[in-house]
Amino acid sequence: MDKAQENRARRAAERQGFRLVKSRVRDPLALDYGWHIMRGRRELAHFRDLARVERWLADPTSRLKDQEGDDQ
Repeated sequence: MDKAQENRARRAAERQGFRLVKSRVRDPLALDYGWHIMRGRRELAHFRDLARVERWLADPTSRLKDQEGDDQ
């Protein structure tokens, strides 16, 4: 994962009215580790890797079946 990929995902989220936030937690076993997709103060989804974030942003139909952002 590189900074350019992070920036592309952030811009894609902003275009759709979302905010992409990287967790400050560095322990991969922590529950809030990873990426959070926010709208205002409300968390809409949580993912552990940026590839899943990009998929979620790219495919609006996946949001219906993956609303919790499960980490499969």
